[in-house]
Amino acid sequence: MIFRIDFDKWVLSMLPSLLRRKVMFALCRAAVAPVRAIYERFTEKRKAHNYTLTHNGQVCYLRAALNDAFGTTGFDIVDYDDGRGEWLYAKSEELDHHLYAVDETLDDENNPVPILYDEARLNLPLNTFIVQVPAAIYATNLDKVEGIVERYRPLSKKATYTMV
Repeated sequence: MIFRIDFDKWVLSMLPSLLRRKVMFALCRAAVAPVRAIYERFTEKRKAHNYTLTHNGQVCYLRAALNDAFGTTGFDIVDYDDGRGEWLYAKSEELDHHLYAVDETLDDENNPVPILYDEARLNLPLNTFIVQVPAAIYATNLDKVEGIVERYRPLSKKATYTMV
């Protein structure tokens, strides 16, 4: 790597051979310590910048960024599929918690009311993708997940978050 610097070796090579004593070497190392600290911050920032440059809004890279940030592999990214989810065409009184796609007054014996099984997909626009977040992370760190997705997502897409 072009930026790899061994400061101890550099200080030793810059000292004349007559001054290469333990005390002089320690004094020169102490003088170079602030530069070494700035160099370490530079290498950390460079590593983070290179990581950001190598990841983008593609599904594999976005999933990898989320997995790296949380140290888990439970994330999944699903494209919105134009409402082609699981549709049920039977109205039952046990299904009161589901959202209806059409008005209930249209219901009669011949025209069943279509019920969308996955309510997260009911009102999504076409340019949306769904980020499925593990339950433990969804409950505690959803804002961090949103921040990571916002950093890497394409500008033309919008993310929706669901719990797995």
